Amino acid sequence: MEDVKDITVGLKRIIDEKGPGYLTGEPYQAYLELIKSEQTEQKMASRVLYVLMNDVPNLTNPAMSVMELTREIQDRCGLTEGAAKEMAAIFRTLYSPKNVEEWKRKEKEGLLQFLKEEISYTWKGFSIWSDGNGEVESSYQADLVILPTENVVENQQLKQQLQRNPFLTTQAIRQYFLDDLKQYLDREFDEYCTADSYYAPMAEDFDAEDRAAAWCRENAFRLIQCEGMGYDGEYTPTYSERW
Repeated sequence: MEDVKDITVGLKRIIDEKGPGYLTGEPYQAYLELIKSEQTEQKMASRVLYVLMNDVPNLTNPAMSVMELTREIQDRCGLTEGAAKEMAAIFRTLYSPKNVEEWKRKEKEGLLQFLKEEISYTWKGFSIWSDGNGEVESSYQADLVILPTENVVENQQLKQQLQRNPFLTTQAIRQYFLDDLKQYLDREFDEYCTADSYYAPMAEDFDAEDRAAAWCRENAFRLIQCEGMGYDGEYTPTYSERW
């Protein structure tokens, strides 16, 4: 019974992190995580994987009794009565009414908290301008404060992520948008610096506030603050003088 308890705890930990649909949606990945934890014997983890792969209809139904689920697992998976009963005990404990209710309360908790918080972010951009004979290194640093609006929930990438895992944390959602903002500003700064092949850029003239505001409009955020400064290095020849 200790094995049953350990694997049930391991499976709940996976669901708590990845969401209630993870086991049935990504059974092999769940199996690998069980093995990696080193708290579950491979034989037991393999049996759980086998049951998950066979799409037992009421596996996650908290109203199903252990006896009923045992018969269903036997019919679907061809396990012995003892092995099927062991699997039924694991999944009935895992998908207990208490756990199911806990997971329902947890759904989109991270998103709701994310919508309440301002985000402070320091962006650092870098680009190299070249005329073929020499280079100028340019950099820019901006301190931004942004705030998500309620329309941010319409973001398609965010929708897909929440569909895969409704337990997505506030930190994970924040990081997704900050990564996107960084990529956008990096691209805009590089395009600004390399637009003219004859004249080196002046990084201090890069309008980071305007670019950040454009990203905010596109992604349903409000720009609260943007303060920054650009810097340009000296022109450095890249050719070797011939003698």
